[in-house]
Amino acid sequence: MTKKKPLTDKQKRFIDEYMVDSNATQAAIRAGYSPKAARVQGQENLSKPAIQYEIKSRQEALKEKLEYTAEDWTRDVLELKNRSMKEIELKDEDGNVVHTETKDPQTAHKCLDMLGKRLGLFIEKKQVEMNISDRSSWLNDVLKDMKDE
Repeated sequence: MTKKKPLTDKQKRFIDEYMVDSNATQAAIRAGYSPKAARVQGQENLSKPAIQYEIKSRQEALKEKLEYTAEDWTRDVLELKNRSMKEIELKDEDGNVVHTETKDPQTAHKCLDMLGKRLGLFIEKKQVEMNISDRSSWLNDVLKDMKDE
């Protein structure tokens, strides 16, 4: 039977920071990992069962404390989107409508974006170009930084 290793202070700090904004790269940097290796280290930390368990436990506790569910969030975003998409009429000095426009198109767009992501309606793709020598150099830097930690 294998004994579970306790979380290191840096891993505990990573979890604390991850709970702030759910951004693994930024949490790794704020927890003291090298900025060069932060993306890799953040993802590696999120793949560790002990860290996953602690994050999930904290999220559940926060959800209970706030009494706020995913359904509540979805309802609130939909309400905000609907309010933001209302049409407003612009009138001249005689009271004639000269133009109509969306009340707050930027907020409406953000709400639609968040809802689309939440519902899995689209997948964000990123393209990275790198030649072999760059990749090798970058990987060596990352490995060196991880070894130094």
